[in-house]
Amino acid sequence: MSEVNENSHVISDESSFEEQQIDQNNSNERTVETQEPSNPFHNDSTIENTSQGFFITSQIDPTIDNEAEQGAILKAKYDGLDNNQRLEIAKQILGETAVIGEIVKSYAPLITSLNEAIRRIYNSYEYAQFNKQISNALLDRIDCVGAPIKALKRHKDKIEENFLNQDYYNSLMKLLAIVKKAQHFITDISYLWSLRKFQTTNAIKERFERIAKEFDQVIGEMPLEVSLDNELQKIKDEKAIEHDIALLDKVNYIFFLFSLIYIYTYIYF
Repeated sequence: MSEVNENSHVISDESSFEEQQIDQNNSNERTVETQEPSNPFHNDSTIENTSQGFFITSQIDPTIDNEAEQGAILKAKYDGLDNNQRLEIAKQILGETAVIGEIVKSYAPLITSLNEAIRRIYNSYEYAQFNKQISNALLDRIDCVGAPIKALKRHKDKIEENFLNQDYYNSLMKLLAIVKKAQHFITDISYLWSLRKFQTTNAIKERFERIAKEFDQVIGEMPLEVSLDNELQKIKDEKAIEHDIALLDKVNYIFFLFSLIYIYTYIYF
């Protein structure tokens, strides 16, 4: 009986020892889980520090601790510079190629639109059936601006000062608007079906004169090497209007005669 008790006591001791070992192992595993190495690249403070943005340390005075004061000093320093001075500083910091590329990038869509509008107006003239000389008078103005516009990208390094000027951008926008207006006008006067928009030939003349005047004003404001002899062009305009209007009057007279013949035939036959 005593042997049985001793055996049971030994078994109970062994089981308790095993339970202690299991508990100790579990505690060790929990300790290992809580002590995983932290990733220094995921440190919030590191991310915050590196996300402050790129700034030019050489332009900052180390003796000034106040960021607001530092910013005010830098703003006052650069606000007093003109575009050329700012451009030179940007070139020194970022490189000349990068600066010019960024400046020209904003002009790329506008230059592309201008070239496309010029292509369309030449295409409209090519297929015109009426008023070829009036259309040609507008194309004389297109010829003056076409080559300089195409040269903008090729000579971008020489005209960077213009690209920094808001007025220069606005003048190109005006040029695009008047080129499109001229293209629509040429389309309207080039086909018999579209000529019905004009009640009289005098309406065609008045609209042409308005577009030509606006075109000349835009060309005069353009900071491009554009050569247009206004006096000579005015003479060409007058001859073109006189020729095409006279031709339209003849066409209208012929249509009027055909209408009378048709009415007479319908009534009496």
